[in-house]
Amino acid sequence: SDKQVRILLTHGHADHTHDADQIAASAIIIHELDRPLLLDPSKSFLTFFGKTRLLIEEGLIVTPEILHRPWKCLHTPGHTKGSCCFMYGERYLFSGDTVFSNSVGRTDLPDGNGIEMERSLRKLKQFFIERPDLIVLPGHGPETTAQSILRENPFFT
Repeated sequence: SDKQVRILLTHGHADHTHDADQIAASAIIIHELDRPLLLDPSKSFLTFFGKTRLLIEEGLIVTPEILHRPWKCLHTPGHTKGSCCFMYGERYLFSGDTVFSNSVGRTDLPDGNGIEMERSLRKLKQFFIERPDLIVLPGHGPETTAQSILRENPFFT
């Protein structure tokens, strides 16, 4: 099959990008504001994970504008400048490190911003209220639903 493999990154931290260069991909999709994190190992914490750089051609790194239905990008800065959640169809939200089942991503790392995170969470809260059955797949921890987040996550109650 000639299906293209594309890597979709919710943000540029090393725990989400570490092996991106081991996958034969036609494109690595990341928000423009997090592009530097892929190219500068000191900003992405790659060095913390014992890797000095990602062997990625710059031309492979593209922005979420390239996405086609059923994918949709929601820019949710706060954890990083370019943090995004990716909606697949009407049913699934890949939330990266923006929101977990009972917490949210930290904002005390370089590129983190508490005020932007609050704004992103307000946007997501409205999104969740409109779609209570949405299945949320966070970057860490168990899957959950929008309804559960609204009920149990202290950042949304």
